[in-house]
Amino acid sequence: MSLTNVASEKPTPPIVLRAQLVKKQLEETKTLTIRLENKEADIKEMRKALKAKQEELSEMQIRRELGERKLVAAAKDAEVRAQQLQRRLDDAHNQLKRKEKEFEETMDHLQQDIESLETERGALRDKLKLYAKRGTHHAVASPVAVRDYTPVVTTPTPKDAPRKIAVN
Repeated sequence: MSLTNVASEKPTPPIVLRAQLVKKQLEETKTLTIRLENKEADIKEMRKALKAKQEELSEMQIRRELGERKLVAAAKDAEVRAQQLQRRLDDAHNQLKRKEKEFEETMDHLQQDIESLETERGALRDKLKLYAKRGTHHAVASPVAVRDYTPVVTTPTPKDAPRKIAVN
């Protein structure tokens, strides 16, 4: 080894080493500062996006709640309407039963009237025949013979009381 070689490989002074180290740290600090600013900008954008998503979520929840309220109200209205229709149906059914019962009672009453009138008519015919046989002997007109024997039909009045109407 020669002396010249040793002289050229002289150790660098510590101040130069320190200066190089400080320059390197400054460059790293600048790059880290830029990266930090970029990260902060990204965080701000993400916060804005998060806030927008939260507002959107809040609006969607409000819409959902309104929709649920409308659905509950509609279901309640439908239930009330169904109950009203059921009551009307029950009332109509009860009225129909009542009218059928009244009709049956009226028909039974009319049938009884018809049967009693037919019985009375038969009895009156028998009396008429009897008087006719006797009338030839007495030649006196009996008041029964003058009577009109046309069939009598009864129809219900508005008060459901039978009323007799003569049919000619």
